[in-house]
Amino acid sequence: MVLPLNCFRHTIERCNGVLKMRFRCLLKHRTLHYTPNKASKIINSCVVLHNLCIMDNISLYNEDFDTNEVDYGICQQNNVDNEHIADRVNPELTAGQRARQQIVDRYFT
Repeated sequence: MVLPLNCFRHTIERCNGVLKMRFRCLLKHRTLHYTPNKASKIINSCVVLHNLCIMDNISLYNEDFDTNEVDYGICQQNNVDNEHIADRVNPELTAGQRARQQIVDRYFT
């Protein structure tokens, strides 16, 4: 019996949604700025940890979780220590952003 690809897509989307609820770093606005190889290791680790949580009956939801105390990684410009920014910047991300800006400048300005 051959199942339509649509069935698999829904299963994968549901799996991604569950992982994103448990691991906030996988959310769209918290993009993993790593090489594909390292990002896949992070995602695989999240899957393993999720499966361990299921085996130990650890709830997906935490009632004690206060969303007001969450640091989403967004900082104000005046709080940024410019001397240490280079230590946190992914060179591949910077190169990609530079290439994207060159395309915008060339074709859309």
